[in-house]
Amino acid sequence: AIDRYDGEVLHNDRNFELLVAKLRALRILDDTLIVFVSDHGEEFLDHGWTGHGHSLYGELTHTVWVLWNPKLLPTPRRVRDPVQLIDVMPTVLELAGIRPEGVLQGLSAVPLTRGLPLSRKQPVMSSRFRYPNVRASGFVPENQTGTIARIDAQWKLISRDQAEAAGLPEVELYDRRTDPGESKNLAAQRPDIVNRQLAEIRQWIQAQQQIARHLGAAGKSTLDSKTLDRLRSLGYIGGAPKQ
Repeated sequence: AIDRYDGEVLHNDRNFELLVAKLRALRILDDTLIVFVSDHGEEFLDHGWTGHGHSLYGELTHTVWVLWNPKLLPTPRRVRDPVQLIDVMPTVLELAGIRPEGVLQGLSAVPLTRGLPLSRKQPVMSSRFRYPNVRASGFVPENQTGTIARIDAQWKLISRDQAEAAGLPEVELYDRRTDPGESKNLAAQRPDIVNRQLAEIRQWIQAQQQIARHLGAAGKSTLDSKTLDRLRSLGYIGGAPKQ
């Protein structure tokens, strides 16, 4: 499985090389902001499972985000501060000199690219919702509970609202600096950190509820058969494409 995954990495790396070469041939490479980002990682039995989408451990939530442009970002820099996918848009807008309108949940990471600190009003969060129709005997225990992870430069707290039903710990606390593989749960040893970060998670949930009320009820739309077949071919919905 790891060899197959490495093959996919090589395939994408080669195609990315072709894209950059084409931009260079068109003489627009130095005027192009390249944003390379992944939405999730992949587990190879790190916590006893394979694939992705079934937990919020680091092998799935710690992903790549690369920004490149010799004019906008002249100094190469590796940033260790945690960021979120919702930070991508405000970051790109600021680098492009565009002032965003309305309310944004994300925060521009441009200061980090320049070696400056980034002040957040809310911590970095990752969430995974409970499957509403999951069976108690389902294959993936995490499907029986909602899970939220709070992440900062040192600590990562994982909280589950239906932990007992899933047969999983209610809280897990990991020191990201000394335990990047998230193998030693320190929740019992550091209740002070657990309680403080659980309070932040509750505040974050309340903020998400306010946003949901502001947006209103979800609407409905009908997708055409071509779009549905395309989504099936990518594995996002079940069933086989029509022949």
